[in-house]
Amino acid sequence: MVTLWFTRRRRATSYAVTMTRVIVIGGGIIGCCIADALAPAGIDVEVLERDQLAAGSSGLAVGVVESQYTDSLWIDLRVFARRAFDQLATEAEIGFVRSGYARLGYSDDDIALFAASVEHQRSLGVEDARVLAVDELAALAPALRVDDVRGALWCPSDGYVDPHQATLAFGERAVAAGARLTTRCVVTAAERRDGVWQLATSDGPRSADVVVNAAGPWAAHVAALLGLSCDVSPQRRSATQVHLATPLDYVHPFTMNYIPGVNRLGAYVRYEAANRLICGLHSEELLDPDSDPDDYPRGVTQDWQEELAEQLALRFPGLADGMSFGEGWSGLYPCRPSLEPSIGWRRETEGVIDAVGFGGGGIQSGPAAGALVRDWLLHDEPRTIPSAARLAP
Repeated sequence: MVTLWFTRRRRATSYAVTMTRVIVIGGGIIGCCIADALAPAGIDVEVLERDQLAAGSSGLAVGVVESQYTDSLWIDLRVFARRAFDQLATEAEIGFVRSGYARLGYSDDDIALFAASVEHQRSLGVEDARVLAVDELAALAPALRVDDVRGALWCPSDGYVDPHQATLAFGERAVAAGARLTTRCVVTAAERRDGVWQLATSDGPRSADVVVNAAGPWAAHVAALLGLSCDVSPQRRSATQVHLATPLDYVHPFTMNYIPGVNRLGAYVRYEAANRLICGLHSEELLDPDSDPDDYPRGVTQDWQEELAEQLALRFPGLADGMSFGEGWSGLYPCRPSLEPSIGWRRETEGVIDAVGFGGGGIQSGPAAGALVRDWLLHDEPRTIPSAARLAP
């Protein structure tokens, strides 16, 4: 038996409850990482996934794993997660390609933010992050236009993973530690009776002391089943393969032309092969109406392709000549108006934890989300990453 914690805002008290049963709703990267964190701690945990693991947004991601952010909390989360991916890559095949990651900056303010980021990363033990000068950036990415760039926030050991493989690997490790992963299981109703959650599912009834909402774009739907509100907005975002007329003779680093809070929408380039890239337009902001996660267009639009082509031609002229678009796809970013996830106890009721609203950073947030959910259960505070207290609902 494990002692877990509830905190109720209306009584402003915390109290320990001896329990072992936790149900996580959602079998994407967040849900699998939560199971991976809880099971070794002796917590009886089951993940319920409506389809197959990583069948939703996780499996459609481009898989970036990096810590090149300018907000200290985001750096804390990503550095923790990077280490978890580093460890997992020694245990399982997750397609971790260390192409390096560069975030472009255009002003003195950007470079100052980058320098502060490097300093903070150094304090967390990240030794290879640094600010690139323009000439260094040009040598690293010859296809990049740099005449108006002031530098880049860079880490050579960052890169990307295969999101499907990574999700499965976290899930398999959780199962080995005692977790249960149940697929093709849709939660249809929920009621709390006598201090226990009773769930009706397509795979039969379930009961649990705690329910964790890790449903990604379905977070609002799951919250409603639990009698709660949720401000997660499923935002449709697209990516596409880009075929190059002339193969590259170097590995192009993962390059992000977006700084959170600075520009609204930015192109990114991810190396796939000498003659093929994965490209898209990234933003954490609420740019579009909510999409229905059960029914939204999975392809890309002509307008989107044109905007991407314009940004690529402007910023990556050495790639744009003769390039052609291949297969494109769209997934959903589960975004919140605050541009931050919600992780922690829901204070309006008993026995519900949020792990929702990770936007376009779900893959690289998964291990941190798992550790934080475990902390809230065991300690009623985010001890692993103390700065994450601000993410509590």
